[in-house]
Amino acid sequence: MNDNIQYLSKRLAGNCIFINDKYQLLLIAPQKCGSTSILKSLYDRLVEPSRKYENTFSHEYTKELCIHKHLKSTQDCSPTNLKRIFADQNYQKILVARDPIDRLCSSICSKYLLESTHFYQQEIKKKRTNDNPLSQPYTNTDHFLSDFNEIANILLTKGTIFEDEKASHASPISDIVPKELLPFFDKIIDITKKEGWASLKGSINQHLGKHPDHPQIEGFPHVNENPLSQSRRFLSSQNIAIAFGRYSEDYQNLPLLSSHADEHTQTPPSPQELKSLNTFISLGNRAVDLFNIGKDLISEEKESIRKKHMAKLESLKDAHMAKLESLKDTHKAKLESLKDTHKAKLHAAVNNNANKLSELRIKNKQLIALEELSRRTAEELLVESHGLQELNRKLKEEIQNHSSHMPPEKTSDLDLTTLTRRAEKRIRNKNYRSAQELLNEAYSMDKNNRSILLRLWAVSSKNQVVRLIMLWITPSAKNSKNINEA
Repeated sequence: MNDNIQYLSKRLAGNCIFINDKYQLLLIAPQKCGSTSILKSLYDRLVEPSRKYENTFSHEYTKELCIHKHLKSTQDCSPTNLKRIFADQNYQKILVARDPIDRLCSSICSKYLLESTHFYQQEIKKKRTNDNPLSQPYTNTDHFLSDFNEIANILLTKGTIFEDEKASHASPISDIVPKELLPFFDKIIDITKKEGWASLKGSINQHLGKHPDHPQIEGFPHVNENPLSQSRRFLSSQNIAIAFGRYSEDYQNLPLLSSHADEHTQTPPSPQELKSLNTFISLGNRAVDLFNIGKDLISEEKESIRKKHMAKLESLKDAHMAKLESLKDTHKAKLESLKDTHKAKLHAAVNNNANKLSELRIKNKQLIALEELSRRTAEELLVESHGLQELNRKLKEEIQNHSSHMPPEKTSDLDLTTLTRRAEKRIRNKNYRSAQELLNEAYSMDKNNRSILLRLWAVSSKNQVVRLIMLWITPSAKNSKNINEA
């Protein structure tokens, strides 16, 4: 089914179809099946009663024909949308049919005898065996019958769809609507006779009556009529035989009343009919000429407007470009100013950071020097400590060994407290030699006093740094009695 719907969408190409979701109606009326009258009535009644679409410019001699172009541009006839509609049981789907030979002959009289129309230019002229124009205006029936049957033969044997072209006014309905889709239509109505028109109106109104506002179609206006009635009588016996073969599937697949080729007799038109036909052709070609003139005028007007708009656009473009250049220069100057400002700030920041870095490097070197000095001081203190310990050991041994042989040491007239106090005063005055002598005398009086010994070691150091550190970390010299009292 998908392939058939895609085929239908391609053949219709948006023409001769009416889709309305509000009233759930799908109607297909192929060319020369009253499509203009039917589509105009449905659109005027169900979609746009104001008929603004009739302002659309058309080359046709009746303005109602604008409905085809309008519907083609406003409806969705894509395969996807058609598939949705055919699958919807609530949609009323109607196919309008007509006797195919009547369609053929009607299209010749109303379309293909007009040499100025694109129908003749595209479908007939390039397929003729001679380049002579049609014998118009027709002064005798033989000329008319000759042109009529030549065009009929081209449409029957070389017409559209044979070369995969889009459907034309003379294409069989079976070449437009695949027979596989026919069962999906709710109604297939033949409008060849007047009874068919009444049946079509009744079927549409019956469906519309199901809706709340139940609009009704009052009738179908007769527009785009064939200037000659019963025009199939102009076909030759050869063409009528070809036509029955060409449209055989229409007669088989559609509910049409068929006749036989042997029942046909060619009949020429009357002089009055020829006169009416010549008038119709003259008006039709005149309408096409006026359309072409109007089209050229519209094209010229559009071109003039386009040129004006282009000139205005160029003017605006120049003004905008000048403004853009001005803004560009302003922004460039501002950018340069900001660039200089930022460059100065950056330079100042670099210098500041360089100064800070230099200071940090100096401090780092100082810290390294202090670290090295501390290390050396610690080593010297350690050596000094070992030396003092060794000196103390030797002094004790010497005192023990010679205490019995040594005369009593000369003792100071000062007591121990006075000696230590005076020693501390000498230390504060940085008189380390005198402090050392006083501490020696105090230590000789009290050899078990550790504070006096430590202070003595401190002032005895020859290294000023070591001496200062030892004096800072050792307690002041005190006699044993004061220590015990404390």
